[in-house]
Amino acid sequence: MIAREKILVFEALQTANHFSEETEVDFYSQFCNGVLIELAKDDELIVRKKIRKVLLGRKGRGVSKVFIRITKDDDPDVRKEACKALSDREGEDVTEALIRLAEGDDELDVRVEACEALLGREGKNVTEALIRLIKDDEYIVREEVCKALSGRKGKGITKALVEFVKNGGWSIRKEGCEALLGRRGKGVIETLAKLARNSDEATSRKAYKDLSNREGKSIIKVLVELAKDDNKTVREKAYAILSSHKGKDLTEALFELVKDDDETVRAEACEVLLKCEGDGVAEVFVELTKDDNKTIRVKACGALSGHEGKNVTKTL
Repeated sequence: MIAREKILVFEALQTANHFSEETEVDFYSQFCNGVLIELAKDDELIVRKKIRKVLLGRKGRGVSKVFIRITKDDDPDVRKEACKALSDREGEDVTEALIRLAEGDDELDVRVEACEALLGREGKNVTEALIRLIKDDEYIVREEVCKALSGRKGKGITKALVEFVKNGGWSIRKEGCEALLGRRGKGVIETLAKLARNSDEATSRKAYKDLSNREGKSIIKVLVELAKDDNKTVREKAYAILSSHKGKDLTEALFELVKDDDETVRAEACEVLLKCEGDGVAEVFVELTKDDNKTIRVKACGALSGHEGKNVTKTL
């Protein structure tokens, strides 16, 4: 049969699309799939291209196998087409084919398409592949992998992301930030603090916002370190987040900051303290009345005028 005749057969078979492809007892639909799958192996390029186009809209294991087979095609455009076709199909063989392309294809565009197709796929093998790919040399691959890892749960993900960001440059910090947002685990808060301090404005803003939504001693500890930073903007943002905390954790943090060797750090801690209430605040101001800086001592005395207690009265 010549190519023209094969195409006419293919066009006639398209009318089968109105039959249910979900139902196994639909003999006609299965028959059409079978014919189309055979035509997808044709020697004529024009026939194969047209068949693949109509197969995109059909379901079934046989159809998936056609696209898995063409992931090994010599033409990178055909391999990209296969990735797109497999992105919404299920099956372990489908997943393995996409992982193979994402990790080992010679063409960058094909690898990126495969990474995109892995988005939303579950499974230990997918997670392990993404963890390996996060160290890829290509920026665009790492970017897609970070998208895939964002919000994903699984052993080793958090550790891989922390390591990924820790020693990376600007682009890596930008990629890794999104995937770390809202994540819990060892090293996450410290890594976000690094991102807040040393990143582009957009990445830094996202990191600070994430830090501001966290509670507990570990976040207070990180904020105290940020509050001692040489960069004034970093200190201001750290104090802004610190001031949203209350209770003993905040008081203890401010106690540490008012003892810092840097006069600027002590003065800024005093400013935050002026807005704070609760047990222990007066004791911090008592400490500040002994400060070497006159301005700090004056502010501390002014703040103590609104507090009561033997220690306060004795200090004043």
